[in-house]
Amino acid sequence: KQWYQRRVAITAGGELRVRILDELGMEVDFDHDQNDYGLDTYTFTPKKEGYYKIDVGFAGELVGEFDMKAEPRLKLDKLNIFGDGLNSNKPLKVGEECRMTIDASRAMTGDICIREK
Repeated sequence: KQWYQRRVAITAGGELRVRILDELGMEVDFDHDQNDYGLDTYTFTPKKEGYYKIDVGFAGELVGEFDMKAEPRLKLDKLNIFGDGLNSNKPLKVGEECRMTIDASRAMTGDICIREK
């Protein structure tokens, strides 16, 4: 989840309003929590890559706009795969173990999953 924290000083009565909008201007669902000291924390999970905007209002007035960019989890140009059968120097042989390495350390966030075909 992406998280966002912002302390808003409240000097007079009014209501804090937060909206998170996607590139198309559609509101995005988010969670909100306020601790005992008045710190508001908002969390959301971007569903697609692109730009998101956070609008913060207080007492009916816009007090801040913040832009964020959600990038794809996988960047193919940073993925490195090497090992047996992936080049002509060592072709695969039936009955022998095939060993390959997938280096996704710079290519993605989260867990990697390999499926057999």
